[in-house]
Amino acid sequence: MNQTDVSLNREFASRRSRKPRVLLVDDDSSVRESLGLALESENFGIIPASNSQEALEKYFEGSIDLVLLDLNMPENAGWDTFERLTALNPYLAVILVTERLDRRDQAAVAGAAAIVGKPLNVPLLVQIMNGLLEESLETRVHRAANYRSVLSGNH
Repeated sequence: MNQTDVSLNREFASRRSRKPRVLLVDDDSSVRESLGLALESENFGIIPASNSQEALEKYFEGSIDLVLLDLNMPENAGWDTFERLTALNPYLAVILVTERLDRRDQAAVAGAAAIVGKPLNVPLLVQIMNGLLEESLETRVHRAANYRSVLSGNH
């Protein structure tokens, strides 16, 4: 086991002892506020961000367990943010939120942990989030490896 594996295993183990921290990225302040309140009531710690730059800044502040990302932000910023975050951490669980469910295949191939449609079904979203937070490091490594194999054409 190398140093990265040891630190990732330690990070995954520490998540079980604290409230999960969710980076909530949406350009619509009413969505950030209402969804943030709903998720806080379900025992998630919410870190709101209104754009790609703010999302990356908050990611670098540390300890993000999961990202809930609006794909439909202006100027393709949702995809850009997704690509930047997964380039920084290919094991990061990112849930993409979109009105366009025709992007489901594209998001799956790109390595998204999940994609959900608008309007949001909050109980279903919470179920998906809890499932991803309980996911093993092996499962996340497998998802990232599948993504890399699609990119390289080795699938």
